[in-house]
Amino acid sequence: MASDSDTDGLDGCQRGILLALSRLGAEDSALRFFEAEQRKVLVPAWTELRASAPPTGARALSGWRREASSAVPEGLSRLHPSWIDEALAGERTEVVEMARTAMRAATVDGRSGSEGVGRDVARVAFGWLAPLCESRAGPLAEDLCSGTDEALQTEIARRGARAIGRSLAGASPTLRARAMAAVGEPWSQEMAAGSAEDLTREERAAAVALAKRAALSEDREPHERLLLVGVAALRAELAADAPGSHLRVAGRLPAWLGRTLAGW
Repeated sequence: MASDSDTDGLDGCQRGILLALSRLGAEDSALRFFEAEQRKVLVPAWTELRASAPPTGARALSGWRREASSAVPEGLSRLHPSWIDEALAGERTEVVEMARTAMRAATVDGRSGSEGVGRDVARVAFGWLAPLCESRAGPLAEDLCSGTDEALQTEIARRGARAIGRSLAGASPTLRARAMAAVGEPWSQEMAAGSAEDLTREERAAAVALAKRAALSEDREPHERLLLVGVAALRAELAADAPGSHLRVAGRLPAWLGRTLAGW
């Protein structure tokens, strides 16, 4: 569940901003230089930090300093392995080994990562993945990410099959049967259930728009098309869940699919 604390809701970048402001001894007026959307998050968190009891504020700042000195983003080990592979694709063997060593030190051994060149290599290689690891997630995203990677993909494929089924509501039995045969079990049952739902005109139009994504992905296997439709169906729910929910879920998906959800 999302925390009621404004500081607990910050992502890595926002924690870094407030850490820097604190170390500089900045006044409240310094926040006016940030964009409006950032200020909505930073101002209440900054106010909470400055109003907190000295031991509480010191503990928060100490944790942020440890995070800032780490070689890799917090939670990197929870990402789908394909993101790590993509980050290191094309690099020399010695560079890959230094980056992976720093990642293991930070995520397995609990240390801040290798010193010197190894730490710098890891920061460059994995720093861009931080939003997928550290963005604030709401209850829906936390629930979706609580199981295995396979379980998450199964749920997304189920949503994709249900959306395609809804798009076929009112279609001829022959067309529905052909579509269900193309995806096979157990997804054909989900499609059948979706096609039997009592939908408004607007709901069916939305389902048709989602199903068109499958038609535009003819180079993908049927199951991959279901995943693409499922991601599109899930996006609106995640947007209402929390600002960073879509990024957190994207990080648990294979990179080719997660990039679609993240909008990258």
